[in-house]
Amino acid sequence: TNVSVTLKMSAGSQTKALPNDYNYIGEWAGKDDIKTVTVYLVDGSSVTSKSLEVANDLSKDYQRQVNATTGDITLVPVSTNAAIKTTAGTKKVYVLVNGTEQVVNALAKTPVAEFEDAYSQVALAMANSGTSTSVSTSADKLAVKNGATDEKIVMTNVEPMTIDVLPNVTDTETLDGTAPKNRVRLNVERAVARVMVSTAATTY
Repeated sequence: TNVSVTLKMSAGSQTKALPNDYNYIGEWAGKDDIKTVTVYLVDGSSVTSKSLEVANDLSKDYQRQVNATTGDITLVPVSTNAAIKTTAGTKKVYVLVNGTEQVVNALAKTPVAEFEDAYSQVALAMANSGTSTSVSTSADKLAVKNGATDEKIVMTNVEPMTIDVLPNVTDTETLDGTAPKNRVRLNVERAVARVMVSTAATTY
């Protein structure tokens, strides 16, 4: 059988600066460059995953849609590759958006208990790289800056969702735009909420 996942990120979760926060020199509403989605299906004995690609059109597995009124972002599965083959029964669904190499490697565990522990603790609590010559901080493992405007930031679902997967659902049926079968909808948010950088005044 097949399942599919729709993802939503509310416009409110995109604000980087909090009211009366330390950032008084303008505000940054956020420009997320959403490129990849990895879906993890977990049952009582196994973890299966599938990596998918995102675009603003229909050229990839997911289409990125922006609500002109609310600013909410929705990632909708559009290609047959976005249909995930699995078995019928109860599954817990996790997602990783814009997964970096370090986070993906941390989640590459098949025992269910180890995966769920990594998802809730290890992957999003990356250690700093210490005092190496080229220091890489925890934030570097969760956010990638691309040029002057685009930020590729790791996102995860707010909480895992459980779906009772029906048998014999085709890829076309789970991708149906009107009444999809075996479809789960998840809310996602950034793994990195705030980053504050301090530096010596002489470097300005």
